[in-house]
Amino acid sequence: MKLGNRNVIGLHVFDELGNKVTYLDSLKESKLVTSDEEQTLLYVKDALLDTQLLKFITNEEEDISSDYESFFHKKTYRTFSFKKTTRKCKLIAETDYRNSLGQDHNTYFEIPNAQIVSSIDFYTSSSGYPSDTDIMFIIEPFNEDNELFKIHIEEKENYDSEPVTIHKVEITCKDTHTSGKELMEKIVKALHSKPRNVRSI
Repeated sequence: MKLGNRNVIGLHVFDELGNKVTYLDSLKESKLVTSDEEQTLLYVKDALLDTQLLKFITNEEEDISSDYESFFHKKTYRTFSFKKTTRKCKLIAETDYRNSLGQDHNTYFEIPNAQIVSSIDFYTSSSGYPSDTDIMFIIEPFNEDNELFKIHIEEKENYDSEPVTIHKVEITCKDTHTSGKELMEKIVKALHSKPRNVRSI
């Protein structure tokens, strides 16, 4: 079976205990580098800035002013403190692969042991469109065999190596007085019959 990639991935991000952090569903590009590198890396380019991910990889500052001090000054912004560090996480990347018969296979990359690098790249743009955010994950082995990730590919009943059989069913209505309900019941019965028994009704 030969498969071709269909879509950019959607990325589920979990903390190291398996609690969901966020789902990045606005990715424009992704690249999983597993060769010719000292580390295995996953690069993603997000079209939107995800504040849940920011909260996970940074320290969000809290308003520590007293009730009296904040009486006339309502906080209308969120502040995130950055420092160059990594946070351990788990990832599930999902995408579609299409086979030669035009069938889409849901495909998942399971990455049990990763780290997100907090020194993500921010871009600004004057083109009127949202600027991209570049995010990098370091992928580490998750067992003693130095395995890095698993690929789960949805199976289909028919694929390249199996012939596809198409049955043509012709239904002729001989009784012009048959009601719509009765006709539908006959059609359903004919469709559930073996092909050699399907002739006319």
